[in-house]
Amino acid sequence: MNLHGNINIFINEKMIYCILAFSLIIRILKLEEIPPGFYVDEVVFGYDAYSLITTGRDSDGNLLPIYFRHLGTYVDPIYVYSIIPLILLFGNTIFSVRFTSVLYGVMSIFTTYLFVKEAFNKKLALLTSLFLALSPWHFFFSRVGFQCISFTFYFTLSLYFLLKSLQNKPRFLYLGFIILGISIYTYFVSRLFIPLFILGFIFIYRKKLLYLDEFRKYLIWSFFIFFIIITPFIYNLVFNYEIIMSRFNHVSIFRNGYESMRIEFNLPENFSRYLLVSLSFVENYISHISPTFLFFEGDPNPRHSLREFGQLYLFQSLPILFGIFVCIKERREIHKLLIFWLAIYSIPASLTYEGIPHAVRTITALPLFEIFTSIGLSYMFTAINKDKSFALLLLINSILLSYNVIKFFNHYFSIYSVYAYPYWNTKFNEVVIFLENVKNSYRNVFVEETCLSYPQYYIAYFLRIHPIEFQFNKKVEEVTRIDNYVIVKKIPESFCEQSPDSIYVTCANFVYSSSMFGKALKIFLNPDESIGFIIFDCKSLVVSSSLA
Repeated sequence: MNLHGNINIFINEKMIYCILAFSLIIRILKLEEIPPGFYVDEVVFGYDAYSLITTGRDSDGNLLPIYFRHLGTYVDPIYVYSIIPLILLFGNTIFSVRFTSVLYGVMSIFTTYLFVKEAFNKKLALLTSLFLALSPWHFFFSRVGFQCISFTFYFTLSLYFLLKSLQNKPRFLYLGFIILGISIYTYFVSRLFIPLFILGFIFIYRKKLLYLDEFRKYLIWSFFIFFIIITPFIYNLVFNYEIIMSRFNHVSIFRNGYESMRIEFNLPENFSRYLLVSLSFVENYISHISPTFLFFEGDPNPRHSLREFGQLYLFQSLPILFGIFVCIKERREIHKLLIFWLAIYSIPASLTYEGIPHAVRTITALPLFEIFTSIGLSYMFTAINKDKSFALLLLINSILLSYNVIKFFNHYFSIYSVYAYPYWNTKFNEVVIFLENVKNSYRNVFVEETCLSYPQYYIAYFLRIHPIEFQFNKKVEEVTRIDNYVIVKKIPESFCEQSPDSIYVTCANFVYSSSMFGKALKIFLNPDESIGFIIFDCKSLVVSSSLA
């Protein structure tokens, strides 16, 4: 079968640039407004980057760290360092942090094009790039300040160089393995996925890589370079295991996951750990490859996915099946590699127990399903000449494609914010800017911590608080005061009697009298018009007796 059959669409070399331009436009559209707010992970990444710019140290005071302490765990460094040039260009803004993801997302579309063009041909490469540009999975994480999308860029770039090396250009193995080494520092799931993928790649292409002297020599040196790059990771894995693996240990089925499952199912303490962990892994693995996750419901967390949408479009389901069928049937090395990738992409995520199925931890699936979609459509176009029923299938798929894409983007830009705002700490960036304009009229600005997590990072980032002050306070104790901002757990009794020359920031769950509500200094509304944050002025408000 000719996999590279005729696809009757207008194609030329410049189309990839049109796709990239389109991808960039839809990813920067309302970037600071949608998702609504600024999640705590994003702001901590941003402040660590700002701290590096200002002092060369992170917010903990560590000089050019390899790993960053991040809200009780440790995270990989690539994304934080990548934010630095954006903050230098655009300042301490939401845009700076999220535009980093936009750039990684758009660049990963281009590297996917290069990889698929090298593996198959230009037509499939353009189709795959277009589907990736429109992909709900890829689009969503290209607009939020999360680490995961950086992995997609580095991984697809490494694939391009690895395949390039197999075209009798073994020196490109160096670049491929260098970038694979860098990928280890993008997102924690890469620490398992990358070694598994390397083993599969070498086994599948063993006739060249292991049996031909010229390739074997370059492979050995490439491995040597790879291990040099990941030496800091290996060192920390051996000597600082609890630190380097803190995030994984927190969500691992081997630790907290086992206890949670044992309690959930009311099992005895001596119940076989290996059996329960194995069953949990199998269940998680199936959930990550299930049609429910992929095509219908996606990740249940609104911070990772849209309601009533899968991680992929429904129209992709049939082409993906055909694409997998083609790869199994053709049995070229590249087809075997794609099937192997399909088999392992969800393994790291399946070793965790929290938030399953998890779209972020299965970022390793990008752009695999878009490649299968393109291969499947190519097969369907080719099959039309033999069976006219494929023309009807293609027509139905085209209609479904248009409907799915329009529905998704309409939902994202028009509806998503209305129900997702509680997951993004909506409006607090506006609160901080407002407070900065009025704070000099008051002795203290009290911020209630129960309204959102780690408000000190928002204050430090948006107000460009010097990291030395933040680092000093952090070493003494958890930061509770920055300038005249004071972080408190909850509203104290007789607050205004104790601090009559202060203002207080709280949220909608605050208990207040109608007179207090009417005299609030400022009220910030959520996207659904409900009350978000309220700023009270003790100079003009009388505390309700209900607070006594």
